[in-house]
Amino acid sequence: MAQRDLRLLGAWFSPFVLRVQIALNLKGLDYEVVEETLNPKSELLLKSNPVHKKIPVFFHGDKVICESAIIVEYIDEVWSNNALSILPQNAYDRANARFWVSYIDDKWVTSLKSVLLAGDDDEAKKSHFVEMEEALERMEEVFNKCSEGKTYFGGDTIGIVDIVFGSLWSWMRVIEEMNGRKVFDEAKNPSLAKWAETFSADAAVKGVLPETHKLVEYAESLKKRWAAAAANPFALRVQIALNLKGLDYEVVEETLNPKSELLLKSNPVHKKIPVFFHGDKVICESAIIVEYIDEWYTSMRNALLAEAADQDDEAKKPHFVGMEEALERMEEVFNKCSEGKAYFGRGYNWNY
Repeated sequence: MAQRDLRLLGAWFSPFVLRVQIALNLKGLDYEVVEETLNPKSELLLKSNPVHKKIPVFFHGDKVICESAIIVEYIDEVWSNNALSILPQNAYDRANARFWVSYIDDKWVTSLKSVLLAGDDDEAKKSHFVEMEEALERMEEVFNKCSEGKTYFGGDTIGIVDIVFGSLWSWMRVIEEMNGRKVFDEAKNPSLAKWAETFSADAAVKGVLPETHKLVEYAESLKKRWAAAAANPFALRVQIALNLKGLDYEVVEETLNPKSELLLKSNPVHKKIPVFFHGDKVICESAIIVEYIDEWYTSMRNALLAEAADQDDEAKKPHFVGMEEALERMEEVFNKCSEGKAYFGRGYNWNY
């Protein structure tokens, strides 16, 4: 079924983009993949996802949908008459599936990222490997319960839990290869071993699964970029502060010779790194950036400055600013979603 108005903005290595591709393939839809540069982020990405500025972004005609799980559900609902259903028909089963999707993202994505960020520090990786192994044991139990003896988590056909868990499978293999350590033990997880083989061979999946050796090459390049950033003591200060606060962030490697347009534009006075971007805010000088991070994220763990722990009026200021900015954003959202009516839900009744 050809749908010429379907476009997916993403990157070949992203498991979140892969989720959307699998969903589209399961529905038998024809779509165009637009490869996102990310470094720097394209105008299309910044314009279509101004809130999170992340991939994937799905374009259905003039409609723009962001966040992989939301996109997959949208595809399932819009093309409900196409082939199989990705989400369970029963409300309780749907709620259950969403719970395990959340669990996978919380446990697996965090652990995979942490192992990559740990670089060559084997000690730092240990706890994350243990977490992944424990999560695999849990998923073995979940599969046996949810599949009810059938092929997939969703039964006879691939469902949303299969898509979300399966999208991370290639990256788990990358972690194993790069660290020379087995995470997935077929003997301990026989049901998942059989599931992985069947899932990877499905027509909707095998054509879009990234090759492990290419992912390894990409991951190695990421490690080099992170190592280069860590080699700069001033950039390292900022990274440590962000890590202490438990924040997810992107490192953009600066060429320096010659200096990039981004650096010259964002720090025109000193023309030096690091430069920290928080939405449309630009902060320069490592000590100033560290203080900014501590003051802005005071509600998060690890106060970096002694006075920040006091939660005085000065420490509260960033939160008020954040709430004010969020209110401005919600004002825009309301005006767009309500279409002049009483509520966000485009009607006169309360809406989810």
